[in-house]
Amino acid sequence: MGVGEKEEKKESQKVAVITGASSGIGLECALMLLDQGYKVYALSRRATLCVALNHALCERVDIDVSDSNALKEVFLNINAKEKYCDVLINSAGYGVFGSVEDTPIEEVKKQFSVNFFALCEVVQLCLPLLKNKPHSKIFNLSSIAGRVSMLFLGHYSASKHALEAYSDALRLELKPFNVQVCLIEPGPVKSNWEKTAFSVENFESENSLYALEMNAAKSFYSGVYQKALNAKEVAQKIVFLSMSQKIKARYLIGLKTQLLLALYQILPSSWYDSLFRLIVLKRKRDA
Repeated sequence: MGVGEKEEKKESQKVAVITGASSGIGLECALMLLDQGYKVYALSRRATLCVALNHALCERVDIDVSDSNALKEVFLNINAKEKYCDVLINSAGYGVFGSVEDTPIEEVKKQFSVNFFALCEVVQLCLPLLKNKPHSKIFNLSSIAGRVSMLFLGHYSASKHALEAYSDALRLELKPFNVQVCLIEPGPVKSNWEKTAFSVENFESENSLYALEMNAAKSFYSGVYQKALNAKEVAQKIVFLSMSQKIKARYLIGLKTQLLLALYQILPSSWYDSLFRLIVLKRKRDA
């Protein structure tokens, strides 16, 4: 193969950058894009330990995305190798179950650091590459919790609401550059998310005023996750959209998720709050 042919092949090679790429939706997206012939930069805390990503077109990068200096180093490396990026998938994130009152503020800052501020920096660092490819796309993994706040997942919901507002502003700003921004809003998804959210140290003491309701909510959420969406279903939607020329600003995934949002939008807030508590806590009325 001559130099010209190599350059032509390089120019036709599609490139994707994915955070949270070693598990769940991020991993499934990486595997599907690799199957489609994309060069994939897989960013995750344990990317090199993920055997599934051992692929000739995949560059695995171990990184905590909230580490700003490490992130800049990673993108210096990517910029040295690539002239453009076709797709950025921001899948890194986690939640912690707990009451708004009792969750330590340091834990709240940590959640926002990973779920929101790190994502903002990834976008800033990747945008020069995305602008070099017409109709490139940014997919930000939000949640139904970005539209409707969840009981005892208040800070996670807040971080996703922030992501929704940020993505809307980003979409408006990037329109002249033909960079599309899309929010993916699934309901519960089978992944490591729920294991992290519900297995971390419980911040409420046994004497907490919230202890009884938290136990009831935890039991409810555990049942919900047993019937949750498969990560592959969400990834298939993202990969399909990545290959579409025109995409919408947001996609709500899951019928129950769509029903919940519809109720939230239609019902008066007091009715919705009572109904949500009734479903989650199995309590007919509050004292």
